[in-house]
Amino acid sequence: MGTRFTDSRVTGHYSYTDYNPNGSSSGGGGSGYDRKGSGDYKYISDVSTPNYARRKAAGEVIMNPVTIMTENRVSTPVSWSFGNHPVWGTRTFSGDLALYVGKTNASIRPSWYTVDVGRAKTEAINNAFAKAYSSDAQLLVTMAEAKKTLDMLRNPFGTARELIDKINWLYGRKLQGLSDTRKAWDAAQAFASAWNEYRFGWKPVLYDIQNIQKAYASAVSSVQPERLVFRAGSKLQYNNSGAYNPTVPGLTSCQTDYSFACETKVSAGVIISISPGSNYHSAANRFGLSLNNVPASIWELVPYSFVVDRFVRVGSWLQANIPSPGTSVLGSWCSTVDEYTLTCNVLSGSIFVANAPATTYTQGNGGSYVEHIKTLERTVGHKPSLIPALNTQDLSISQWVDHAALILQRLQGFRPKKF
Repeated sequence: MGTRFTDSRVTGHYSYTDYNPNGSSSGGGGSGYDRKGSGDYKYISDVSTPNYARRKAAGEVIMNPVTIMTENRVSTPVSWSFGNHPVWGTRTFSGDLALYVGKTNASIRPSWYTVDVGRAKTEAINNAFAKAYSSDAQLLVTMAEAKKTLDMLRNPFGTARELIDKINWLYGRKLQGLSDTRKAWDAAQAFASAWNEYRFGWKPVLYDIQNIQKAYASAVSSVQPERLVFRAGSKLQYNNSGAYNPTVPGLTSCQTDYSFACETKVSAGVIISISPGSNYHSAANRFGLSLNNVPASIWELVPYSFVVDRFVRVGSWLQANIPSPGTSVLGSWCSTVDEYTLTCNVLSGSIFVANAPATTYTQGNGGSYVEHIKTLERTVGHKPSLIPALNTQDLSISQWVDHAALILQRLQGFRPKKF
């Protein structure tokens, strides 16, 4: 791999100087440090591919790892002068105080965030392969659930009507005594039943109709591509802010605050080749009737498997690890774009002079430091993981309502005796 970079950052410096009451220098102290301050930096590490344009035009899949990092840092210097004390004199400050006391990315970013980024990579890779090997419709699951679907269609919106009846009974009435409390409990369970019918009854039926239409269109299409690309991704964010009082040479106290905003976008992809004469584009495979779809379909039929999938991605893992017959992987990749902004401000500094007359000097606005860094990293040659990936995304409000409704429905035989 070859590397190249440009760097206009200057090394920061912070110092202070003491002066006698008559204005002559008394030496004082200083503090220099090797931390890059204001300026820009760009770093590239990649692979040079001979005859890249000709080989790509010929249809060759060329994937190489790459790292690109860009930095922009801005340091506003401090300009303080404390005194003149009749005995002690004057102390002046200059240079990049905010850079000197400022926090770093490593000191703020929690370790669990780095772990989550690694999990998000695994999840994105599995999802990309799962898309490559999955069918347009899951007809095996649809047929297995046909009896439940027919039962629901015989009495459409029955749970919703029951819920409306119970709400009408409670409307405008204060709950009085045990019987009314039980009525409220019944209404809550009616809501759970209506919610579950909508989420796990009607929505899947509508999705099945759409997916069957898509599978049919794919199966009868005259365009049968021999090479397909599938992608998946996610996004993670972390924000933090706070205040602290660092130890600073030359100051009795220093009040500082910081803010940190980080975002990491993860994306993965796979390119597959479809052998001539394979059943990848066949109606059986598009409708989910081929053998490679059986394990994922069985998992789909396990009670509450969808709840497990919200925390551990078993379904996509099964699909990703069972390739469609007649397919081969031409290449795969995983990319992360990590971007963060770190801001540090020195709010005030104080010096306490013990010499008589004892005095405390305080000044505000001691400068600031802003660091913006963006890093793109791409790795290649990935395969699905050996174990299911953990979910790194927050659950939606509707998903939490799902869980509450399922619990309520499981408690359907419970009747409150006393509240």
